[in-house]
Amino acid sequence: NVLHWHVVDSQSFPIESVSRPRLHEHGAYSPAEIYTVANVTTIVEYARQRGVRVVPEFDMPGHTFSWGLGYPEVTVCDGYSPYYKCATSPPCGQLDPSQEETYALVMDLLNDMAALFPDKMIHLGTDEVDFGCWNMSEHLRKFKGDREWEALLQDFVERTHNMARKVGKYVVNWQEVIDFNLELHPTNVIQIWRDISAIRKVLDRGLRVIVSNYETVYLDCGYTNWLTGDDSSWCDPMKGWTTLYREPVPGVELSPADEKLVLGSEACMWTENTDPITLHSKVWPRTSALAERLWSARSVNNTETATPRLLIHRRRMVARG
Repeated sequence: NVLHWHVVDSQSFPIESVSRPRLHEHGAYSPAEIYTVANVTTIVEYARQRGVRVVPEFDMPGHTFSWGLGYPEVTVCDGYSPYYKCATSPPCGQLDPSQEETYALVMDLLNDMAALFPDKMIHLGTDEVDFGCWNMSEHLRKFKGDREWEALLQDFVERTHNMARKVGKYVVNWQEVIDFNLELHPTNVIQIWRDISAIRKVLDRGLRVIVSNYETVYLDCGYTNWLTGDDSSWCDPMKGWTTLYREPVPGVELSPADEKLVLGSEACMWTENTDPITLHSKVWPRTSALAERLWSARSVNNTETATPRLLIHRRRMVARG
């Protein structure tokens, strides 16, 4: 089992960086809301003792407003309003791919995190990169010249992925790197979330894939819109346990060679509308249903016979606290 820990985002940088302390000192919500080196070590060891790998995500170059709070020289379009002109969600802010200091900071951060997280995987995001943000920067427009923005993203991905491999990691990315048709190292892993049919593109390139189709395994869906307060969320409806129990790769024909490239599926619990009070009731017990489905033979797919097992397991979890 794997805990994919999306540890930083636009809103906060809550993990201690020994070599770049202004990241957490300025980027976290408060000094009390920081995962220290000791905290992370405890979490990773707690997981290891229970057979759980911990894979951290440091999303880049998008979703990095919080990075710029400590190192404003490495980000552009910081806090621009209205946000929808330069980001999917507020606040705006992306790493500047034209600055050598950007790459120096990323290298330092990767060195820090490679020492904290022993797993060979590291997730570098690359989802929801908004070229509108980069286009707001005059020096970036000059740096781009006659090239397309995708070319700058390609350069950024190549350089940062090389850094990750230098510290002994292979990289996971969200599916946008495939949507942009970027050139990728053969060790790359692609996490599908937006379009299940994109699995075919990944497999045809001989790359490994993790399935996190929002229509099936996004646990935050159905809990109102965190930006507007509207009753509906962008990915309604809520996914009940029977939805998670469906065929993990629905509608995609897989050959035996394809199946070897599918690492598994992941239930995603995004927390814009979630805190420690509501977390467990949203994640459990329905994620247990997905776990059984993924750890079982394909023929184990009957929700009626799974129901009593899930109810018994829920009681077991409640008894354990």
